[in-house]
Amino acid sequence: MSFDRYQYKVLCEDKRHFHFVAAFLKIKGANLHKIMPFKDVSDGRGAGTKFVDSLFDEVKQFSPTSRTVFIVVRDVDMADYQAVKSKFANESNNIFLVLPKRNIESWFYFLDHIDKPEALDETIDRKQQLSHKDIKPTTYAKVLCQLLDNPPANLPASLAENINQLQKRVALK
Repeated sequence: MSFDRYQYKVLCEDKRHFHFVAAFLKIKGANLHKIMPFKDVSDGRGAGTKFVDSLFDEVKQFSPTSRTVFIVVRDVDMADYQAVKSKFANESNNIFLVLPKRNIESWFYFLDHIDKPEALDETIDRKQQLSHKDIKPTTYAKVLCQLLDNPPANLPASLAENINQLQKRVALK
């Protein structure tokens, strides 16, 4: 897949999610000017999950043959993971779902602590363990891109699932 051939619209809960996805796409070769939020994203204080849920049907209305790839990022509570996956499941090749269990900070924590077995536990809320000033979405995007080349055997389940989905989607394009 040539990442620079597409326009990307990101539907996500907050600016941290957006910057993480934008940095990842840029590292993979996407044109930064072709990466934009689907709608203005919040600053992370409020009901980001409801924001994403309310706009998902609108995303599904776009033609699957368009040169636009939609990336939907939504934190998922552990108990609701399968239900949310089913709700957002879409056969369209132009919608890619990023669904971290608990919150995206659980992935960031893992990317900071790859060698520690406790970093695999997605049941723990990692927001309190990461200082907000230390969270650099661009840095985590770089680490994730390096992992894609040679994923370790042990990954948090939702991260492994998203990496597998990305690799399948990239092969389809």
